Amino acid sequence: MNFTLTFLTITLYLQAQWANCCTPNFPLKDGWLGGDAIYSVPISKIKSVWFFGDSFVGKNNLTDRNKSNFIANSVAVSTCNNNLWNIKYYWKKNNFPGTDSAMFNPKIRKQEREYKYWPKDGFFHNNKLYVLFDRIGYRPELGIMGFESIGTVMITIENPDQYPTKWIYSIKTFTEGKEISPGISIVKKSKYVYFFTNLTDDENYPSHKNRPVILLRLALNNLHSPSNNLQILTNSDNNKWITGSDWKSGKIIMEKGTTEMSVRFHPDKNLYVAVMNQPDFFTKNIISKSSRKISGPWINDQNIYSFNEMNENYENYSENVFCYASKEHIQFKKFFPGKSVISYACNSLASNDIMNNNDLYRPIIKIIDIP
Repeated sequence: MNFTLTFLTITLYLQAQWANCCTPNFPLKDGWLGGDAIYSVPISKIKSVWFFGDSFVGKNNLTDRNKSNFIANSVAVSTCNNNLWNIKYYWKKNNFPGTDSAMFNPKIRKQEREYKYWPKDGFFHNNKLYVLFDRIGYRPELGIMGFESIGTVMITIENPDQYPTKWIYSIKTFTEGKEISPGISIVKKSKYVYFFTNLTDDENYPSHKNRPVILLRLALNNLHSPSNNLQILTNSDNNKWITGSDWKSGKIIMEKGTTEMSVRFHPDKNLYVAVMNQPDFFTKNIISKSSRKISGPWINDQNIYSFNEMNENYENYSENVFCYASKEHIQFKKFFPGKSVISYACNSLASNDIMNNNDLYRPIIKIIDIP
């Protein structure tokens, strides 16, 4: 018996079965021409809501980003029913050309600094969808990286089962200031929601240039008033939780962090698994960490994927291209036994690349092993 041929046949069969399953994909259609961030929250066994950052949008038949609008955020709803994937994108469409706007927009008060909303992670609880958004202020003197977080809000969507155009939602302050960036990943467990939080690289905190990660939590019965009830895991001997905003007292659970990642529980491993870009500028790798507990210790750093787009042998390689926003979408793991579904996006330091190459600045999905 030819075991090599048998193994190859089984492998090809499994790959064909996987291809027919609900592999997430994000066609540029209906006027949606790309976005990053790529956070997802499952709200049923077959439906997930996706949140994107800055997005290119336009008329339904538009394919040219040079003629599109650039808005701060957009959303999508995907379904996976009878092994068929379907996705539809949403933002605020207006009747006049060039006037489309983000799905969520701040109401900026007079003399208040201009800002916009960028999505972070979210969670589903009691049939409501909760999502954190960074308040992003502009710093044009910094060029392509001319932005900074000046606080976060929690958006509560009362009826996420409806079309996003019919959503009823409220916006509450979550944190103020530039010292922290909560919600890079969120985990709901028992009576609490846990928020993985960067200590940001602010001029007042030069020691935070590596964006170390601390942990906040909020009791589920306090979701109506988040800013007054946040608790911080402290660095005390007994890892005490305290209520307040003394972020410097927080226990650092990851010495080097990233601005986006995912933390999800893997029942088959009985482990929490974090997926993120390797925390180095212009990194070429996605890594994972694991822990028995949400609070750590987070160990076993492993390289789980290397970006093809940043490989010098890649067909369309450009030294200006960088990839980021890596995370896992564990709700799709059931379709790919023994595998994990991850996403990332690639961008470019050259604006012409982004405008003229529709393979950039859009979600990229890979199905990989996470040891």
